Amino acid sequence: MSAVAQAVWNRSTPLSTSAEWLRDSLAMLKRLGEFSQGWDSYDSPPIAAPALSAANELILRAAEIRTLRPEIQPVSGGGLQIEWRLASTELELMISPDGRVFYMSLLPDGQVFNGTMSGESAAELAAILFPGE
Repeated sequence: MSAVAQAVWNRSTPLSTSAEWLRDSLAMLKRLGEFSQGWDSYDSPPIAAPALSAANELILRAAEIRTLRPEIQPVSGGGLQIEWRLASTELELMISPDGRVFYMSLLPDGQVFNGTMSGESAAELAAILFPGE
């Protein structure tokens, strides 16, 4: 069983009652996990397993607490970026190849916050800033 399937199986929230975007996001992580050396034409390594694992957990948590759909993108060097944007509010999460989560948040009043946090805390912040359905 794949790591993504195992993580979903271990959750108590069925896919059928999670956020609508969950399946698409898990499929995106699966595709990103298949990238090979040099995927960005600058000889970047494949997306690192710890980054994929951290992103998977973060996405599952964000879906459970019903945030808006995030954008997921690969980052040169083996990491991932997950972001939410709505009007003048932004939350960007950079997941390093070793699985650490760095965040940058821009609030409507122009305040910018940044630092590191756990994936679960990042998902909870996303739910506060970008509540979903």
